[in-house]
Amino acid sequence: MVGVSPLHISSFPSKLSILIEPCLFHTMTEQEEAPADRALNQRNDALQRHTRQVSEREQQLLDARNRLDGEIGRLNRMHAFSIRALQAGSDEAFASMVVNALQDVFEFEAGLFWLFDEQGCLLPEPAASSGFQSSHVPFPLLRNWLESRLSVQKGMGYFFAVAGAELQHSGFHFSHMLAGCCRRPDGRPLALLLAGIMTAHEALHENVAQSFEVFMAQVAALHANRANLAVIQRQNMGLHESEERLWLAVKASEIGLCDWNVDTHTVVLSTEWKAMLGCRDDEIVNHPDAWHSRIHPDDLERSLRLFNEHMAGSSDIYENPHRLRHKDGYY
Repeated sequence: MVGVSPLHISSFPSKLSILIEPCLFHTMTEQEEAPADRALNQRNDALQRHTRQVSEREQQLLDARNRLDGEIGRLNRMHAFSIRALQAGSDEAFASMVVNALQDVFEFEAGLFWLFDEQGCLLPEPAASSGFQSSHVPFPLLRNWLESRLSVQKGMGYFFAVAGAELQHSGFHFSHMLAGCCRRPDGRPLALLLAGIMTAHEALHENVAQSFEVFMAQVAALHANRANLAVIQRQNMGLHESEERLWLAVKASEIGLCDWNVDTHTVVLSTEWKAMLGCRDDEIVNHPDAWHSRIHPDDLERSLRLFNEHMAGSSDIYENPHRLRHKDGYY
């Protein structure tokens, strides 16, 4: 190709001369152009792959953060449930709290709390349920299906997750379901927990199943705590009733009672004991000296010896007849 080089211009007084010099421009052939295009395309493909990888990593990080936020939220709701459950005034209220927590903690649409009997069989009906329609899933049918499933799962921790066609065949109107068995301290089954989603839902993440198992252990511990508290309350009530009967018997028999706690050196002298000595209740201070200082001088040495021998374990029964000084001065 013939081109034009830069102009060389000379200026003369009488004329203008323009000199044009020929030059050649070189164009790349197809063979020379192909390697450059390929290199450019390769760099473009590499850049696109890198962009996709960065985008995928960002999405993975976002998904992981969402799952972490979900787990933190679940743990907070489980903690709030524990605080409420400790204040439950009855077993019925506790069962209802468990069902509500199943729906709240795991954001499921239905929850169920079903107790086992002493032989390890489910009771005829659940203790509490929510989100179930008995006309759709009769509890006897549900009970039979659950017991058959538990018998299969017996060696696998009494926990299972079910989805899809199996739920439809069993009579459930769920797309996904989690179920597990809380255990007593001795390992026997305590209660079955069940939570289900009726609407279409993506596959449950394994973190949800792990949280569900933690929740089962939490419910079992709270139930055991309630049982122990009930035992303590019954024992305290029995002690209180025994004390009342004892005081009634003492008052009815007009017997004076001296209750001496040797470890703390505290004494409780009954009103009847003080009345035998002609004193009102406020006239004698509840103290060991109130007894010691009123013993007849002839009985003092023997009384102290019998008391010390009994405290040393030499006698099973403390028996010490002795005289005490009356308010009027006689014994």
